[in-house]
Amino acid sequence: MFQQTFENPKTQLCELFYKYGSDKCPQIFHSYSESYYELLKDHKIDYKEILEIGIGTNEIMVPIVGNRYQIGSSLRAWRDFFPNATVYGLDIDTRVFFESENIICLYTDQSKSESLEKTINEIRTIKKNSNILFDLIVDDGSHLVHHMMTTFNCLFKYVRPGGIYIIEDIKKNELHIFQEMKLEDGEVIMSHPGNSDWDAFLAIRKNKD
Repeated sequence: MFQQTFENPKTQLCELFYKYGSDKCPQIFHSYSESYYELLKDHKIDYKEILEIGIGTNEIMVPIVGNRYQIGSSLRAWRDFFPNATVYGLDIDTRVFFESENIICLYTDQSKSESLEKTINEIRTIKKNSNILFDLIVDDGSHLVHHMMTTFNCLFKYVRPGGIYIIEDIKKNELHIFQEMKLEDGEVIMSHPGNSDWDAFLAIRKNKD
C-alpha cells in the first residue's frame, strides 16, 4: 500500500530524494526525509565519507512504491546533500551498479561479516587509507533483522566518533529489538516509529572520544 503524500517537499533533502526517485521521502513512500534533514543539516560540509547498504532494484521496489522509484537514487541525493563526500553504495546484486561522480558501488553480502569486512578493506584500498571511518552509515539492505544485526555489529566500529548509523525499514513490532540493543560506545538519538509498518528507523550516534 502506498504511503504517499501530495504535499510539496519540505526540506532540501526531501527535494533531493524526490528529484532522484528515492523512497525515503513521503512523496514516494517513506516518512524519513524530514527527520533525516534535522539530523544531518548541520553536517553538510564536514561529512566526507558516506556508506549505504542497498542500492535498490526496480523488480522489488517499483511494485511497492511506484514507477517514480529509481535505482541508486538515495546515493545521488546523499552526494548532492554532502558536496564534500564520497558515497559508497553496497549491494549483493552487481547488476544495479553504476558510475557517477563521487559515488562508488561495491559488492557485499550483508548476511556475512567476512564479506562486509572484505568490502571495508576494498574501500581502504581505493581511498589509500587503512584507518578510514565513516561519518554516516545507512542500512537500507535486506531489512531482515538478523542481517541488520550482523551488519551493525560488524560496521558500527567503522563509524567515526560523533558519526551516525541509521537502520531503516524496521517493522513496528520489531523496533524494540533495536531499541534494546546494548551499546557500549554509542547512543540512540532518534527512534522513528513511522506512519505504517516497515516505516520505522533508528539512528545511533557513536560516542566521541
